Amino acid sequence: MSLDPAFIALLRCPLSQQPMQSCTSEVLTKLNGQIVSGTVIDEGGEPVARPLTYALMNQEGSFIYPVTSDVPNLLKARAIRL
Repeated sequence: MSLDPAFIALLRCPLSQQPMQSCTSEVLTKLNGQIVSGTVIDEGGEPVARPLTYALMNQEGSFIYPVTSDVPNLLKARAIRL
């Protein structure tokens, strides 16, 4: 799964207003390890229950947003702080 780079270029992080980019596999692997251990809470205060197969992150890499069925979830409450 991946999104069109031209589409991603239009997106901005709702918290930092920075451009978005595809999350690297290294960051996603590390984050998924933390999700499995039950230590990841999103900005809305909800635990992240399922590992992510694809995600977007802001330019500086401080926030990650899940992508489900090719739909990015860019809600502030669903942001995962790194």
